Amino acid sequence: MKKTYLSAAIAITMLGASGAYASLADGLPYSVNMDSNGFMIDGQYRLLRGGTVQWFRIPSSEWRDRLEKFKAAGFNTVDLYVAWNSVEPREGQFNFSSPNLRQFILLCKELGLYVYLRPGPYITNEMDGGGVPAWLMAKSTKKDIAADGKPNLRTHDPDYLNY
Repeated sequence: MKKTYLSAAIAITMLGASGAYASLADGLPYSVNMDSNGFMIDGQYRLLRGGTVQWFRIPSSEWRDRLEKFKAAGFNTVDLYVAWNSVEPREGQFNFSSPNLRQFILLCKELGLYVYLRPGPYITNEMDGGGVPAWLMAKSTKKDIAADGKPNLRTHDPDYLNY
């Protein structure tokens, strides 16, 4: 299980960082390399100026307005979180095809913004369990209970690391 999730996370990160996921519609993925001088995209060094946009907290009807303001502020890279619980809502059942995520990424592309995709596992951001799936919380053997009555999993716990 751990290897499956890790492999999926690595694949999604590579696709997001390279822009390939956003480019699937036209079949023209970006070429991305990094060396000691920085990021080279399509053969040219680029200074990536970015910030996090929590797309899942913004109504889709407001995405364009927010991203246009983001770009007008001088940013060219959108940093996106993807919560583990949104891609593996049930143990072993992965779904990376969220139409909302795809639409948001394609809108970023349309506006000329790069996307740096950061899948969980733990993303905090005031999300229930930090984005860790409820099924993992239920399986925990932890006796340490948080104030909300749920197991207090942390990134160094074996119950967490086994996935």
